[in-house]
Amino acid sequence: MDKRAIWTAKKAIIFDLDGTLIDSMWMWKAIDIEYLGRFGYDCPPDLQKVIEGMSFTETAVYFKERFQIQAIAKFDFSTGEGNLEFCC
Repeated sequence: MDKRAIWTAKKAIIFDLDGTLIDSMWMWKAIDIEYLGRFGYDCPPDLQKVIEGMSFTETAVYFKERFQIQAIAKFDFSTGEGNLEFCC
């Protein structure tokens, strides 16, 4: 079957990026552990509960304030350009 036909035959496609349909919280915890580790921090046991329900932007602000991380994202969500690496 033509690969394009697979996509064009669909009326809708669901992307579950926030864990509503499939539990992805384990992945976010792993990301938090790795990210904080880059700055020499251990992931606090209460972190997941505190940031639960926050947007990506709210979580970034929270991380900067709680952990005194002076980092800026080099990614523009409006254009899709850049990457999600952080620099000091």
